[in-house]
Amino acid sequence: MTVLAIIMAIEDERDRAFVEEVYAAYADKMYRIAYDVVGNHHDAQDCVQETIVKIIDRVDRFREAKDRDYLKKLIVIACRNVAINKYNENRKRAQEEVSTTVYGEDDTYSIMDIPDQSADVARIVLSDDNCRYLKELIDRLDHRYRDVLVLRGLGLDHGEIADLMGISAELVRKRYQRARAKLLEMGGEALYGYRNA
Repeated sequence: MTVLAIIMAIEDERDRAFVEEVYAAYADKMYRIAYDVVGNHHDAQDCVQETIVKIIDRVDRFREAKDRDYLKKLIVIACRNVAINKYNENRKRAQEEVSTTVYGEDDTYSIMDIPDQSADVARIVLSDDNCRYLKELIDRLDHRYRDVLVLRGLGLDHGEIADLMGISAELVRKRYQRARAKLLEMGGEALYGYRNA
């Protein structure tokens, strides 16, 4: 089924109009993002289609993102994660064809639980300088951690992020916890007002 056929199958007229608008505005960008990850035309097209299906499944969340001016960011993250999952599936399939070894999912590597150390991101004193510094720190994180932080900052809960990224809610929780710890390790403790006093 083509993307347009999927969109035309949406029963709610308002939802269909919204998804059509998103597709018209972002199809090329989604394709380029996906192609950069998967490296071929057919898989990139599949990724665009899967991203549109995710948008349809969570249309209210994406409509809210548009109203709050972060739709493009949400689409980029969703599409990139679909493409990464597709790339990992392809790589896993290729490895299984060459070998009889059974490989687990790429994200099944051991993740250490990092203690919170009573640092609370909500207590950051956000001056303009702190905002710029925090953005620099977040931009230096691996995309897996950066995406979870950004999506949490946009108001999505662990379950919604898990659905959007195609991973478990538990893995989202661990990545969020690890991202916070990494920010502290990278110098984020300077952002806490009580540490500056």
